[in-house]
Amino acid sequence: MRGMLGWGVALGVALAATGGVAAPRRGAPPRAQVVNAGSEQAVRVGATTVSRPFGATLVDALTIVGSYRLGDERLWLIRGDGEASCPHRYVVIRRRSAEEIETSTPFGTCGIAAPARVARGALLIAFPAAATIGAARYAYRGGEVRSLDAPTAAQRAAMPGCMPGMAVSAADQTAALAAFEARYPAAYGDAKRLRAAALTPPALRELVAGLACLASWPAAQDVVPRRAAPLFASKRWGSAAFAALDDIAQDRASSPHLAAVARAFAAEMRYRVDRRSTI
Repeated sequence: MRGMLGWGVALGVALAATGGVAAPRRGAPPRAQVVNAGSEQAVRVGATTVSRPFGATLVDALTIVGSYRLGDERLWLIRGDGEASCPHRYVVIRRRSAEEIETSTPFGTCGIAAPARVARGALLIAFPAAATIGAARYAYRGGEVRSLDAPTAAQRAAMPGCMPGMAVSAADQTAALAAFEARYPAAYGDAKRLRAAALTPPALRELVAGLACLASWPAAQDVVPRRAAPLFASKRWGSAAFAALDDIAQDRASSPHLAAVARAFAAEMRYRVDRRSTI
């Protein structure tokens, strides 16, 4: 299973791997700045303008938190300030070459991050605990953001790539499903414990994206929806979980495949929740 369970995450097998990295041109490092783009703000890196770095999620203001060197790459940590339900989100912009700029999946706890640092070949971003939000740590490397603290089922789940089941061997699907069943948090299957569970909006989005992606594989089409049913039927989390799937399906930053599996998984879970309520 070469790389299929990289970083120890069961759902990571559902995500497409990133390609090679082209070295940027030598010379003075490029500058990044926030610019006005019509009625919205954008980020300009050198001569390239990055519009809507947070995808379909609109933000009121963009802030360049810092610039970092990671190997031959230049990274910028960007904060987006917006709606009251999640005031602060973050993305990493990576300059792969003078012509190629990449933006990560949005991440964070909705709070303000502590100063980021480069260590162990990754950009590490930590979020201190707040009144209603627990502490969290993220690592950015090779174009991907992963949570260092989130439940296994939520890690790396919101990446824009989502590997179709036809591209994964039956043996790898079986192994990934076994890992999922072993590591999916038991609390998410119990109504009482779900009421007390702490899930930030970003973590919930990551979780349902990973569930949708894994549930699209033939080996997981029954097991994953069955394990996910209590979450979607939960009075506390159900509506938010469905809303997160709808947001993923409509987000222009989602790959076409991820958007499609999010819609299909939402329909399946609505059917299962409705059936539970009538039994």
